[in-house]
Amino acid sequence: MLKIMKKMIALVLIAALLIPAQIGFTASAAESIKTTVSHLRIRSGAGTNHSIVTTLTKSGTVLNVVSGKLSDSWIKVKTSDGKHTGYVSTAYVQNNKTAAATPKPSTLRLSQQQNRLHQRQLYRQLWQA
Repeated sequence: MLKIMKKMIALVLIAALLIPAQIGFTASAAESIKTTVSHLRIRSGAGTNHSIVTTLTKSGTVLNVVSGKLSDSWIKVKTSDGKHTGYVSTAYVQNNKTAAATPKPSTLRLSQQQNRLHQRQLYRQLWQA
């Protein structure tokens, strides 16, 4: 019975480790993003059919995220001065992190390989116990 329980625990742990971790950064509430175009319309709702609240006229303008994430089509934002709140298309914004914060592909590949190796070692140890 104890051996079966150990094997079940091992399988649960392995399954938990195999669930892919989200790689990269997503903007969420309390984070900031910046515009990538020189003219960006902030709209009253998510979609071009909504009225324009204001137009930002400088690329690199920092916006605070109210809700949503960069993987969505539209994200709710507030201007840094707090005067305007509305929605922008995520096609025209990016995370306001420095380039150094983004892992390099070679480092990412290495860490994924190390993770797989660690998973195999853990699996062997738990299975043999």
